Amino acid sequence: QRRVHGDYCLMKLYYFDFPGRGEAIRLTLSHAGVPFEDVRIQFKDWLATKAKLELKQMPVLELEGGKQLTQSYAILEYLGCKYGYLPTNHDEIYRCIFIMNTIEDVFQKAIIYGSPPPVSTLDEKTKEEGMKKLIETDGKLYLNAIERKLIENVSQDFIVGRKHTIADFYLVGVFIHMMHTPKWKELFASHIASGYPLLQSYIEKRLTDFNEYYKKCDYKLYYFVTPGRAEMTRILFRHCKIPFGDIRFTPDQWMKEEKKTGKYELEQLPVLKCEPSGINYSQSDAIIQTLGLKHGLLPVNKPEKLSLIHISEPTRRYAISYAVFCLKKK
Repeated sequence: QRRVHGDYCLMKLYYFDFPGRGEAIRLTLSHAGVPFEDVRIQFKDWLATKAKLELKQMPVLELEGGKQLTQSYAILEYLGCKYGYLPTNHDEIYRCIFIMNTIEDVFQKAIIYGSPPPVSTLDEKTKEEGMKKLIETDGKLYLNAIERKLIENVSQDFIVGRKHTIADFYLVGVFIHMMHTPKWKELFASHIASGYPLLQSYIEKRLTDFNEYYKKCDYKLYYFVTPGRAEMTRILFRHCKIPFGDIRFTPDQWMKEEKKTGKYELEQLPVLKCEPSGINYSQSDAIIQTLGLKHGLLPVNKPEKLSLIHISEPTRRYAISYAVFCLKKK
């Protein structure tokens, strides 16, 4: 699955399809206004992907030319240095690393106790006991430390200094991961809201930095690995600079998906899924015209002057499928 952020992407970020350790990197790139391709690896594809990676782990940030950066801390410091998100004095550098290390202590346990296989291989009972201990004892220790650092800082709007640093992105990224996991969402969010008012206020302010980023990640387009009937939709998204999940099936994968009764309304592709509304669109013409009207690419006064036509007549299911569309004046 790929999400394209920006017009011309020089970077590719490889990580799982959840926040995790990749989210802080996504937030840093987004805040800096840097175009990047967000390649999200599904669990079923992880073993095949793992064999190709230098340290057999993610996240991996691929730069222009193919050079790959690994280790989430190293990637964040690289981006922080490149785009101005690293502190400039010794005291603030210490505070930044202290905050990130403290969050990592919590995050490490949160991933172990709150993630599904293959990320965590612990049994459910061990996970439940670990979560309880983290919330009731270890978590309090770490959250108290972060709350104190906010009190001591010159501004309670940021975790270090008076502007964004990689520590802000890391903290917000971890919080988003917690909210992404149902069990953690209930325990973690209520715990912060009731016992750490300054931290709660800080998180609410910093989340507003990324309203536009998360709002734009609302589309998932499902089709085959070829251009076909979905290509005009992909072109439309890129033209409008709208990030979208580009999920592509091989013929064999589609045969398995097709058997999942009720998942695809007409049992055909393309399908465009809109989140968080949950609305699904089928039929390529209907998808294009809906998006065209929504994003100002179709005339609204006299639409009869243009028509969407097929230049070719493709099949629907196989890798040899193709389609060409254009807008033609009548």
